[in-house]
Amino acid sequence: MAKNRQASALKRESFVWPAPDKADKGFLWREDLQWADPSEEFRSRAYQLPPFLVWNPEIKRRRYVAVLEDAQACFLRFARLAGPDTPEQREAIRRFAGRYGFLTGGRWVAPGAGGEVEPGESLHFWRQEIQHMAWAVQVLMAMPDPKERIDDELLRRIIWWQRDRVGYILTNLPREELLRFRDAWEVFEFVRGEYRRTAKGGTPEERHRALFSAGWLAGVGKRDRIFRRVVWGALRRPALVLLADFIAKKLAEYPVALRIGMDAEKGELRSFPMPANLLSAMWLLLYRVVAGEAKLKKCAQCGEWGVAKYSNWRMHPECANAERQARHRRREKGGD
Repeated sequence: MAKNRQASALKRESFVWPAPDKADKGFLWREDLQWADPSEEFRSRAYQLPPFLVWNPEIKRRRYVAVLEDAQACFLRFARLAGPDTPEQREAIRRFAGRYGFLTGGRWVAPGAGGEVEPGESLHFWRQEIQHMAWAVQVLMAMPDPKERIDDELLRRIIWWQRDRVGYILTNLPREELLRFRDAWEVFEFVRGEYRRTAKGGTPEERHRALFSAGWLAGVGKRDRIFRRVVWGALRRPALVLLADFIAKKLAEYPVALRIGMDAEKGELRSFPMPANLLSAMWLLLYRVVAGEAKLKKCAQCGEWGVAKYSNWRMHPECANAERQARHRRREKGGD
């Protein structure tokens, strides 16, 4: 009972998201379920097709993840799930859900007409949201600290300039392959050809490689005021505009509310964000990095990027635990 009261209080005061008590067994993929949600919010037919990710009925207990405080790097882990539709990717998605929960809480699915409904999220929905985050993180990785340094070489393959406008091209090509092209226009010409070639066939790896997103950011008839203020050929500001568009679109779809509460220690009112779901929490975490409210650093143990919660941050918590265990084993071995 005390734990239930504690969880309720936690949910009132800050954003927490339900996840299974056992992360490795918390979710299952089901091919035998059908869409049973009467709402019109998801009009994409593909979102309504199996397989669906659902709770494992054998795991009854739930835990609550304080995403904004204790899982600030989850959006980076989410982006790293991007890839072709393979059994390995489905397993990685299942494990991510076991650690952090559903993306939106799920939509109603059922085993058939008249069957008992339960919440679920389709593989297509997960793959599309992962891809969007992966593209946003690709831009972010080109300027992990926009005020100090940017990766000019990578951004030249993302941002392209024409005489009267500036646009972008986002792909799934690895950095080393992108650098073989002279500029973003050459990248666009290549992936457009790959997309046409694999549109009616190709392996999952080929189809994933051919995916791209392209468009205009500013120029004649669109954001004229911004365009006039940017030096022709600049990279940093158009990249920031691209990230702003990504974040604004996603937070319009999955909003973050502003709540007012009492600071128990100071006895003062304070405001705090309340995301609608895990997706909006992850896009808010990305925004905080872009806005300079949080910093990216490379983990000294695994080499992957993480969000530094404090100035002397060195590695991910799980990497720090692994390092401590390795030191302990070395000490025990030396003592023998």
